[in-house]
Amino acid sequence: MVWHDWDRKAFERAAAERKPVFLHLASSVSRLSASVDAVYERPIVSSLIASRFIPVRVAAEDRPDLVHRFGSADAAPVVLDHSGTPVSTVSFFSPEDLAETLAKTADACGAGGKAQAKPRAERPAPLSDLDPERPAAVLGRLRFERSDFFPCAESLEFLLYAAKEWKSAELRETLKFQLAKLGRSEAWDAKEGLFSREDEVPRVDLNARLARVFLDASALTGDASLREQGLRVAGSVLRCFYDDRVGAFRLVPDAAARVFYADANAAAAICMLRAAARGQVGEWREAADRAFVFLTNMFDMDNGMAHRWDGKPSLHGLLGDNAWAVLALTESFLSGGSKPHRELADAVLKILFQQFWEGEKGGFLDRAAGDDDIPALGTPVLPGLLNAVALEGAWRLHHLKGNVHYGRWASAALRSVIPAADSEGCSAAALARIQDMMARGRMDLELVGRVGDTATEEMLAAVNSHYLPRKIISFVDPDDQDFILPHKLKTQTWPKLFGCIDLRPKVEASRPSEVGPLLDAIS
Repeated sequence: MVWHDWDRKAFERAAAERKPVFLHLASSVSRLSASVDAVYERPIVSSLIASRFIPVRVAAEDRPDLVHRFGSADAAPVVLDHSGTPVSTVSFFSPEDLAETLAKTADACGAGGKAQAKPRAERPAPLSDLDPERPAAVLGRLRFERSDFFPCAESLEFLLYAAKEWKSAELRETLKFQLAKLGRSEAWDAKEGLFSREDEVPRVDLNARLARVFLDASALTGDASLREQGLRVAGSVLRCFYDDRVGAFRLVPDAAARVFYADANAAAAICMLRAAARGQVGEWREAADRAFVFLTNMFDMDNGMAHRWDGKPSLHGLLGDNAWAVLALTESFLSGGSKPHRELADAVLKILFQQFWEGEKGGFLDRAAGDDDIPALGTPVLPGLLNAVALEGAWRLHHLKGNVHYGRWASAALRSVIPAADSEGCSAAALARIQDMMARGRMDLELVGRVGDTATEEMLAAVNSHYLPRKIISFVDPDDQDFILPHKLKTQTWPKLFGCIDLRPKVEASRPSEVGPLLDAIS
């Protein structure tokens, strides 16, 4: 069967031939994808699709914006009219069942007439104020007690954050229990050292985020088994997904899959930075550095981050790549003082505000408008998960760049996105963490020293060995008296770390062994 690409030509052909569009969102991470493809190639199915539909096949990983609009929980195909409006989702149990359903669907579409558009759901009004009790309420609704529950990374990150910032011994024990349970679950492949969801192959972004949770949980609790598990997963991420020829991470372990995604590489780069801080510096840091080179090469000053690379960058204009790039690049600055990465993060954030900002109520749209968009892509989608990633990056740059507009816009976006997101689950957890973080404000650190100097690096390594989700660190050159004097960073020697409250230094550390007490004093 001949599949068409997703483009305006396919929909123009559908209109000209008065046929609906059969959309197949194929996934490289689904263990069922090959079986589904085989069903579509069965003569009883393929002949019907080819004669009565315009078949369009899209790699789901290439077009998350299409998944947001047309994807279904069971990856069933979707029938669209020639404007892109969904007519029906086609679930099936056998080729014969699918053929019968498709024939009825084609008949129902008549001679290619347009679908009856559903009224667009009215987006909730932004909150006038954020309820300070909401984060605790969201945490209480997370279903960690279910034995069949595979916790999303966002839920675990929120639990980790709350255990730290709310100073809760009970939550620390809950965190340790949940991570231990996850390590014993069917999601864990002990042979490969990787996690995967049901009916999926392991994917780099999921494992990178879970490795980071294990490593941060170890730093918080002192549990050596969590550190061991985190380093093992990070090692498997490096071994199974990293392509040394490209200097980037594949989405899936298959070495033949030579497609690399910006958002997944940003998540992997953060994982490598965390492994370098918790493990032995070396291959982790080198892999992170090369991933950042890859991300830098994916950036275009006019269009922001490209989504995929298969020999050249392509597919600009997706929220996830830009949001994750900002988060990873600011992480590089906070953990190592890379000013070029901070400036690149700022450039990407400007693209987010210029091209993805929803001007009426605030928040980030999942995609930037394109000249060749079909009408259905004009439906605004503000995914809570990706907005949380973007808002964390914006909050960091608000402090790192001293840009008050970033902070103001981030607060407006949070008030706008929370009502539109689910009150439970992953989106709620991610946004609740951001709300609490913004309410508490930054953990303000000033490091007087020189990046690259051995003693300064040792001091920085001591900071990085802790889990500090609200950390904002400034790197101050010892000769920069124009900064040191007005900020009252009095020191005759360096490196020296200052912990500040209300922009005033309150406690200082002159050697790595003093970093822990300093952090305790300002936590």
